[in-house]
Amino acid sequence: MTDTIVHALGIPFATVTGAAAGVLAVLSWQLFRESPFGRAVALLSVVASVITFYHVLLLALGSETFVLQALRSGVNTVIAGVLLLVVHEHRRLRRDRTADR
Repeated sequence: MTDTIVHALGIPFATVTGAAAGVLAVLSWQLFRESPFGRAVALLSVVASVITFYHVLLLALGSETFVLQALRSGVNTVIAGVLLLVVHEHRRLRRDRTADR
């Protein structure tokens, strides 16, 4: 009985918190759009939406299927790409700053 109640309450909670995270990510992207890290923030807003979708499916299905494993793998790959993009932008900014001196 408790397992059913937890799942019944978990799906709306995951949906609402994920939607709020997605909205905040889009608002952050609008703020940082012209900055060097604008692309990274835009990708993170997409990742927040996909992670929300993943968690809702995980709660609804109750177990991890092959499709959910593939989705999780794709999200982890995009997160690694975002981190690479941030490191690249940081190095570019540092290189530009030292060239101006």
